[in-house]
Amino acid sequence: MKINLNDAAVEWFKSEFDFPDGSGLKFFIRYGGSFQLKQGYSPGFMVDKLQNVGYQDEKGGLVYFVEETDLWYYKDDTMNVVAVNDEIKYRIAPKKPGQS
Repeated sequence: MKINLNDAAVEWFKSEFDFPDGSGLKFFIRYGGSFQLKQGYSPGFMVDKLQNVGYQDEKGGLVYFVEETDLWYYKDDTMNVVAVNDEIKYRIAPKKPGQS
């Protein structure tokens, strides 16, 4: 699994949210939604404490993560998070040959 944020998305998150010490941008799963990586569920995001971290990355000083209990949703995929016209969009990166 991998989550990539483009520069515009990083700047959008940093301008829209406050990140207290010990917190980061948490990607979680929720029931429903228009973008569905796995049928019936979609990603969401919020600022939260870094706890139960199963995946963590950083770009431009922004720490983002997924808790262990939500790893199943992102497993086997690369999700690109981009800002387009001041709106966050999710895109799935094409799988490389040989990937399941």
